[in-house]
Amino acid sequence: MGAIISITNDSLELRFSGVINQNISIDTYNDHRMAMAFAPLGIKVPIVINNSEVVSKSYPGFWEDFKSIDFQYDMN
Repeated sequence: MGAIISITNDSLELRFSGVINQNISIDTYNDHRMAMAFAPLGIKVPIVINNSEVVSKSYPGFWEDFKSIDFQYDMN
């Protein structure tokens, strides 16, 4: 997605690489939390959230509410 990640036994560091990857696709693995956790990324860059309808398990109006703040998304 455009991050440089460094992991040690004691830390996790995320740094911006200077380039935002295009054509970002997020797999939800049928988990509504994955879709909702990654959705805010779509405010910064275009993304595709695969199996995005999984949010209906806990928040059926999630995508409509996100659209109300000008969020652009492609449902797969």
